[in-house]
Amino acid sequence: MLLNQEHHLSEKHITNYGSFLPGQWGNVSVCSFRFEWDSSGVCMAIKDVWQPFIKAKYVLVPGRAQCLIIRMYDQDVGILNLYAPNNASARAVFWDHLYNGLPVANQWCIAGDFKMIEDPNDRMGGSQDTW
Repeated sequence: MLLNQEHHLSEKHITNYGSFLPGQWGNVSVCSFRFEWDSSGVCMAIKDVWQPFIKAKYVLVPGRAQCLIIRMYDQDVGILNLYAPNNASARAVFWDHLYNGLPVANQWCIAGDFKMIEDPNDRMGGSQDTW
């Protein structure tokens, strides 16, 4: 499974990701969501072999967060792909929305662009309101 954030590719190009990865990917299914204003967003490219295990697909925040629930070994495993906002106040609202909207799963795998830093000296570029 390939999780991507802030992509600017068409769905056709995303389906070609399988050819870049080692092993036999075969067909790749894509769940892609974009922002209307800049054509970027989040997407998941999934090997077809995983399709029978997918229990549910959710768009939690359009263009910003999506998740799959996969049923394995009698447990639901959630896979969350996120692309957090730059602005700190918008990011707080985003996290609240995710916290309140996540479906129930036994375990979670979370990946993405969190837009978080440990120390203000770690950041490069941007503006003060992104801290």
